[in-house]
Parts: sequence; C-alpha cells; structure tokens
Amino acid sequence: MTKVVNENVITSDGWSISVARYEPDATPLGVIQILHAFGEHYGRYEEFAKYFCVNNYICVVHNQRGFGSIPKKLRGIVKDYDLLLDDMNLVRSRIDNWYPILPVFLFGHSMGGNIALSYVLKRSQDEYHKAIFETPWLSLSKEKSMPAFVIGISQIIGNANYKIAKTDNLNVNHLTRDSQVADEIKNDSYFHTRMSLKLFAQITDSGQYIINNISKLTLPTLFLIAAEDKIVSSKAIIDICNKNQANIRYIVIKDGYHSLHNDLCKNEVFEYMLDYLSKSMEVNINA
Repeated sequence: MTKVVNENVITSDGWSISVARYEPDATPLGVIQILHAFGEHYGRYEEFAKYFCVNNYICVVHNQRGFGSIPKKLRGIVKDYDLLLDDMNLVRSRIDNWYPILPVFLFGHSMGGNIALSYVLKRSQDEYHKAIFETPWLSLSKEKSMPAFVIGISQIIGNANYKIAKTDNLNVNHLTRDSQVADEIKNDSYFHTRMSLKLFAQITDSGQYIINNISKLTLPTLFLIAAEDKIVSSKAIIDICNKNQANIRYIVIKDGYHSLHNDLCKNEVFEYMLDYLSKSMEVNINA
C-alpha cells in the first residue's frame, strides 16, 4: 500500500511549493524526483508514482510555479526561469532531509525535462544517481514551431512585463492516444495552457542552451522519445543523444505520443524506466 504525504515548502521569496511524496511499504531502493510538464500539476503523476512505489521507489513531485492549485490570474506566470531551478534545488535539498542516504534519481517530462536538464548542466550533476527525460522540450515540433521574430517579440514584451501571458491552443489529443486519459485532462480543473511570454522565451533559450552544451552531461541518462510527437521535436532530442553517446541512452517509442507515461504504451515505458533505474542499458533501442 502506498503512503502519500502532502506538504508545503516555503521558498526564500515566500512562494509556497506544494509537494507530494509517495512512499512504498517495503524498504525503498531510491527516490525519484519528478518535474512535471507544462499545464500539469503533481496530481497528474499519481499512477506513475504508484507504479514505482510498488517497485519500491519513493516518488517526490512538486507543483512548479504557475501551475497547480493557484488563482487563475497567476497561472503560467513566473517572474524568472531561474526561480524554477531554485525551487527544484530546494525540493532536492529536502529529499536529503526526508530520505537520507538513499540514491536520488531525476525524472523530467516535456517542460520539466527542459528545467531538469538545465539544472544538471548549469548547476549540479552530482546530486543525482541517474536521470530519465521523457520527450523534453528542447524545441517545438513543426506543427507548433514559431518564427524567430515571434520568439524575439515575446522576449521583448516579456522582459518589459513578466505578467503578460497567452493561452496556447494545445490539442490534448496530441498528448496521448488514450481517449480516457485525454478526457481526464480536459476535465482537470487545475490543468491549463497559459504561459507568460517571458517564460516561453526563457524556456526556448534554455532549450537552445541544452542543445549547445549537451556534451557537458556526464550523468548517466536515458531519453524516452515519442516517434509521433506533435508537441516537441523528436529530431532535436535524437540529435543531442547522438552527440553524447558515452553518457546517454535513448529509446524511440514507435507510434508513441508526447505524454508517453499516459499513452497506450505506458506499461512498456514504465518497464524501460524501471530497467534503467535498476541496471544500465547498453544499447539504444528503436522500440
């Protein structure tokens, strides 16, 4: 039976971070720190966390700034991208207090993958034993890409006022082929697709930074890539994987959609992840 602990962690600037900790009954093998995707909140990772708890891993996931149970006017608003890295670091430090000695693994999906990759490349890789990134947002897919001048304008406007935001016309059916999950997302009162122009521009810049600096990654890492991703560029992810073959393994999931752990292939994806946490994959797989 999984034990769930919900609590708030207060940042140095007074922001309250909502954290959920999922703990197995048996002696845990390690801790997985989860960074959720754009529009999501920690509640969307309950099935994910329970799967890994059954396999004796603790899961810790927090609501990132601008997401979760916050007033609508604050949705998608973040004063600066670096605050997301600060929040991730704060939760990571609390993990050492909650679960000393245990190895800590890092998981980031989409926007969460962008933030987690930025953290390990800019701040610290030594805090994690291994990392798994699912369809990280490095650059957008052809369907969702924007001209450079639009991104530039977003940056100018966002720097002038970080609160200016737009709502993306995200097609939830592009996240998963599972119609039941798609309906759950559509009916989720906390799910939203609003983001400040400044944050969008900074995530775009961070994606390019990751592409340019992936050779610096020494942390053993697995990338999970959706072959039919209509949200982010699968090609960009494969390209960086091939630039650092010494430390990166990757799996391309045939027919998979963006949110692989919510897709029809989720059981297969969970098994790949569990296998990577317990032992090192020696080859890349085109599943």
